[in-house]
Amino acid sequence: MSTFNGIVDEFPDIRIDFFRKHANIRPPLACFLSHVHSDHLAGLETLRSPFVYCSAATRAMLLKLERYPCRINYSKGILEARKQTYSSLARILKPIPLDTPTKIELAPNTFITVTLIDANHCPGSVMFLIEGGGRAILYTGDIRCEPWHIECLANKSCLLEYTSGIKILDKIYLDTSHLGDVHFQPNAQGIADLVRKVTQYPNDTIFYLHSRTFGYENVWTALAKALDTQVHLDDYKLRVYRCSESPWLNGYVVGNSTHPGCLSSNRQARVHACESRDRCETARQKGIVTIYPVVVLFPDGTGIPEIGVGGGGSDLQREAELDLVDVEDVDQVLQDIILPQGASVEELLVGREKLARARDTGRAVSLDIPVTRMTDDLKSDFQTIQEQAMNKTSLPTQEAIINGDMDLPKVIKFAFARHSSYPEQCELVKLFRPRDVWPCTENLKDWTDKGISVASLFGKYCSGTNFAYDTLLDEFQQMAPTRQEERAHTESQTHSTRYETMTDSVSQNISSPEIIRGVCYDSLQSDQYEPHCLRTRLDTVLSELAEISDSGEDVCYGSVKSLPKRKAQEHVDECSVTTSSNKTRRADIEQSPSQIRHSVYNLMLENASGVNWHTISLISTNDNHSMLDHEL
Repeated sequence: MSTFNGIVDEFPDIRIDFFRKHANIRPPLACFLSHVHSDHLAGLETLRSPFVYCSAATRAMLLKLERYPCRINYSKGILEARKQTYSSLARILKPIPLDTPTKIELAPNTFITVTLIDANHCPGSVMFLIEGGGRAILYTGDIRCEPWHIECLANKSCLLEYTSGIKILDKIYLDTSHLGDVHFQPNAQGIADLVRKVTQYPNDTIFYLHSRTFGYENVWTALAKALDTQVHLDDYKLRVYRCSESPWLNGYVVGNSTHPGCLSSNRQARVHACESRDRCETARQKGIVTIYPVVVLFPDGTGIPEIGVGGGGSDLQREAELDLVDVEDVDQVLQDIILPQGASVEELLVGREKLARARDTGRAVSLDIPVTRMTDDLKSDFQTIQEQAMNKTSLPTQEAIINGDMDLPKVIKFAFARHSSYPEQCELVKLFRPRDVWPCTENLKDWTDKGISVASLFGKYCSGTNFAYDTLLDEFQQMAPTRQEERAHTESQTHSTRYETMTDSVSQNISSPEIIRGVCYDSLQSDQYEPHCLRTRLDTVLSELAEISDSGEDVCYGSVKSLPKRKAQEHVDECSVTTSSNKTRRADIEQSPSQIRHSVYNLMLENASGVNWHTISLISTNDNHSMLDHEL
């Protein structure tokens, strides 16, 4: 999954593939979207400006996507599902043709030149070559740079200056999803092996292909041609793909003859790629042969699952997503959902770390629940989520066979990768020989623990020796002792006390007011307006009044809840005296706005103590309009 935060050091006025706001950084003047996978869309649904530049295919497909993010609902304590679409972005999405340098004006007399290059990842996916002000960078997005793709890049005229050494790229922002030194088969070879296997089955065999995201279109067309059939998709996928202009997928017209594409809603097709957990009747029949893509297929028949590698694992499945915005969101999920499932303290800490990492990268967490199965309260479904998460990366075994003399398996695996292997990444960097490389799929802690660095991975293929990400790694490593001490202290005191308390409260089923964002809150308690709760809220008012007051006279400072009961009563009595003196002087002098606020606060404090009750009216409606307004 991409962890890139969208910031390009060489061009600080643009953002790429990340659209959430950054603190203390000025808003961008232009945004860019490489493709439609969900881990590259963070914050896009709420963006209203500036323009977002992308390929024409990306724009068309994005406007058809449906998202179902779930946000923490503090008022009900549940996860509330909400449908979210990108249709509101139609006016700010601006398509740019591929392989065509395009000038974009960021500000008066400030221009950059942007060139889109095919990334060989999914429909509409592109790389961005950005030039301007004597700087140049290449952002790869998600890319599969197979040998044929590297050769194609070397022959593109728009990249010739950089591939021939005439100019040097300042930096390549590289997709580093795979860093293991493992060779990947070319996708064409994997598809060819798949075609050889499926053609051995009887002519009435039905195949189901697990394609949970964009990028398997070449597999569909190859199977459709080899088996002389169409590919059945569910209605949602068909709506998304109908917007593309691919003749092979959607059909075309030659003269007066109409030629249908290979994608169809016909459920009698031999190849099915409909929604995996809501299959059609044909795809649920016995004797179905299931096809699974794997990143690498080993000689013994095992493989590395492709699903979810590098992000975008469920973009074609209409699933619920958990959007973690604040730190409180993470804690709320742990307390309200994970903890009641009986998780241990160790599991809670691991779960919190994973949720916090998703929040820090600004990405949503897939709940792996189809929209059709969602309820108003997802707590009841969380056990299913956990079970599915445990089995998500496992592949079924080839334990059953089709009747016949050839003992054909019911599960077919084929090699197909949408991200580059480490050797392929090296070939891409070697082609351009940039000054620096920035990893777009990384984790500081993992890289530090494993001793990985940009210099060790790509240093010998770069023309420079100073790597910005390695500097960040050094700073992170220097802070390691301090972080370990803080973590040990936190785990020994904060986490143990907190989660033991949380566990006890859940096991004993105690209903007590919650403190959420510093406010005493419990929608089910009848005493939520009692003085002890009101005082908690009044503390916030007191701190705000202290900041805005221009005079400290006759003001009672301090926190009522932090005082003992006796001291609190004395505090209220002192405020009562102050309030009485204010009443006496009210006829003699005209109060300033700050003094009025102080008097109102003291009246509220006295009301909360239960000693006396004073009516507090708005100035505009006091005395029921029986007093004449002062002449100006």
